Amino acid sequence: MIQTLRTFAAVLLACFVQTLSAQTTLRLGYCPDEISDQASYLTLNSNLETRFRAAIVLPASRMQSLKGAKLTKIRVGAPEGMSGWYVTLRKSLTSAALIKTVDLPTTKAGWNEAVLPEPFEITGEDLVVYYAGKLPAGKGLLTDGQPNPNGCYVYDGSDWVNAYELGYKPLALQAEIEVEGELPANDLAIESCTFEPQFCHIGDEACAKVRVANYGFTEAALPQLTYSLNGGEAQILAPEGSLAPSAFTDIEVKFPTDGCADGYNALTVTLQTTDGNPDNNTLDSQFACYAEAYPRKTLLEHFTTLPCVNCPYGLNVLRGVVSGRSDYVWVAHHVGYMKDELTVNDSYKVSSLVGVAGAPMASFDRTVLPGLSSNTSAAFSIGYGNPQYGKEVLSPYFDQCSSTPAFVSVHLDCTIDPATRRLGVEVTGERGALLDLFYPGQNLSVWLVEDGVETKDKQKGSGDQIHDNVFRTALTAMLGDAIEWNGNAYSASFSYTLPETWNAENLRVVALVNRPETSDGTGAQVLNAEQFALSTLLADIADATAGSPAAQRTFFDLSGRALAAPAPGFCIERIATPQGIRSVKRVK
Repeated sequence: MIQTLRTFAAVLLACFVQTLSAQTTLRLGYCPDEISDQASYLTLNSNLETRFRAAIVLPASRMQSLKGAKLTKIRVGAPEGMSGWYVTLRKSLTSAALIKTVDLPTTKAGWNEAVLPEPFEITGEDLVVYYAGKLPAGKGLLTDGQPNPNGCYVYDGSDWVNAYELGYKPLALQAEIEVEGELPANDLAIESCTFEPQFCHIGDEACAKVRVANYGFTEAALPQLTYSLNGGEAQILAPEGSLAPSAFTDIEVKFPTDGCADGYNALTVTLQTTDGNPDNNTLDSQFACYAEAYPRKTLLEHFTTLPCVNCPYGLNVLRGVVSGRSDYVWVAHHVGYMKDELTVNDSYKVSSLVGVAGAPMASFDRTVLPGLSSNTSAAFSIGYGNPQYGKEVLSPYFDQCSSTPAFVSVHLDCTIDPATRRLGVEVTGERGALLDLFYPGQNLSVWLVEDGVETKDKQKGSGDQIHDNVFRTALTAMLGDAIEWNGNAYSASFSYTLPETWNAENLRVVALVNRPETSDGTGAQVLNAEQFALSTLLADIADATAGSPAAQRTFFDLSGRALAAPAPGFCIERIATPQGIRSVKRVK
């Protein structure tokens, strides 16, 4: 189901600036004014009537020069028979409508026009042109033109998906604007500046991708581009080529970061041109640099259930992604498609947060990964029938997460009393100077996860009855408790009696430092993770107590002072045997 929705979202696209049809009338969109021979209908459902929502985004860089102009009409290219449809305007994909929706009659094939009851005055901010309705069975949305990053957004049932990132054409959707006076025929603009990687280690080379667009109505040669780092001397680039009206190009700007400071640094990029709109020729951007970071592990959250026939595919894909690696912590939540005997209700808090809409799905560090997950959720489908292909698709995104620097550390110390099955957990760590700058507010989540769990029911599609990485319970709130900092250090202690039905030797304690949940669904991103296998602790105890008559035991508090007998709370037991000396932390 989720794969179908993603395909539907992927299939819809976008377009940008149009030809000026009259001196005072401008059509903005990402498709041609006249539907071309290359236009195509994207069928959403061959058998059923389908509801949809779709939109294009007109960025502020384009709208600034049109401030005060009046948007009077929205044009939609459609098949015959689209019904129950309406148009509106928004500031963003998820914000409230700026105008009352305009309900329209059933469409004819080709262009359909919606005249606004009252003209909408352009403010110069981002503007979303939005339409929604019902398509007859076997009919699709009309797309045409060259793909554009702002040209096609489609709602897939849970999130907005940018179909440009999947390589599709633009939606046949335009806004018609009435302008008082003349518009400049020449208008090159810097539309955006993005950085790769997101955080640059000081001393490494940084790379900025500068997007230059032609908002004018004549072809324009690319001018020189200058860039200045932290207000320093401007450097010159001389890109070659030209841009047709409505076209764009990405220019790479590479520069050393030896002189950059910890934290945010400024990059100013300017087009050296004297076109008719100088306001969009310069862009100031901030990029992040760091000098030091902590070792990190990536949290792999896996959403799977026994009744899910495709879930064995997802399992094999994830096994391929992490094969040969140790820099990860894997937790399986048995939610996403029906329930099973391993389902824990707390897991729904995570699945809802990251946007799980089916199974099998996964998320890496609960990070929104454009091109894989949607723009507002972190979960993505992993049901690839070919595990090798799935591994090839997902591995670069896992690498992206694992290479993101950690500005907070996580360390686990655990104790267990085999007789009472009482588990003690102590989590400690520290933060770097940049943590609060980049990630204000942090939670600590502590979970128990079990491997080798045998189920009564068999896994659909594989028949497996042994399952690893099974989420058992949370020792904190499911999405974490706020960290209480003591200077730049934190610590937290927990105790828990393990149920008899759990195999202690197969349990792992998992600790995460994650962002607090936010209202937009992109919160709770994991900043670092660690795990502790109780099997190592139990093996130490078993080895140390073997041949117990020869064992000598002494006890110490956590400061290293000798104790005559174990004290209440945490203590360290030093066990000397013929096989050697071991120290075990205990809780009484």
